[in-house]
Amino acid sequence: MVAKGIAEGLRVAEGRDVLSPSFTLVRSYSGERELHHVDLYRVSTSSDAGELVAMAPHGILVIEWPERGEGFLPEPTWTVAIEFMDSHRRLTIAGPDSLLRMVQT
Repeated sequence: MVAKGIAEGLRVAEGRDVLSPSFTLVRSYSGERELHHVDLYRVSTSSDAGELVAMAPHGILVIEWPERGEGFLPEPTWTVAIEFMDSHRRLTIAGPDSLLRMVQT
């Protein structure tokens, strides 16, 4: 859902067209900016994760299971944590202001 919302916000794809990269590992969408949706769940080493991330050098990366790529992920980084509550979800977004300025321009 987060990747779909980001894709719609960037106007690179309609939400219904954004598919899970679980089996392909990477799905990319082009528009005014590039969006790369990466799933590291099936990756066995951090260096393998780094190779996947390197395949998408430009644009915005949305990475599922980022802890599997620790030490190989690009900077600067925003972290979006989703916490499931009884009847709702809480999203916590953390990251440097410099990244926000890059996205806004």
